[in-house]
Amino acid sequence: MAKLGPTFGDELWAAGVGGLPFSWGDDGEFFGRENLTAEQNKKIDAVVAAHDPSKKPPPLIDVDAIETIEDVKAALRILTRPVR
Repeated sequence: MAKLGPTFGDELWAAGVGGLPFSWGDDGEFFGRENLTAEQNKKIDAVVAAHDPSKKPPPLIDVDAIETIEDVKAALRILTRPVR
């Protein structure tokens, strides 16, 4: 099994398979893939093959760009937005 890092979920969404009824652990173990189609599983396999578990997600906010109160308000909107 391949180790999966913090960007794996975003990579699944980019491949069009995010939000499907399956889950995974950091150790690469999957649960529920038997309920997916062969095409969906093929896409997941491609994401796993291309995945770099050491890659870090980009920061949500560029703190060096905050100069005004409006920048702070915009940053707070980002941090409090609903998760997919």
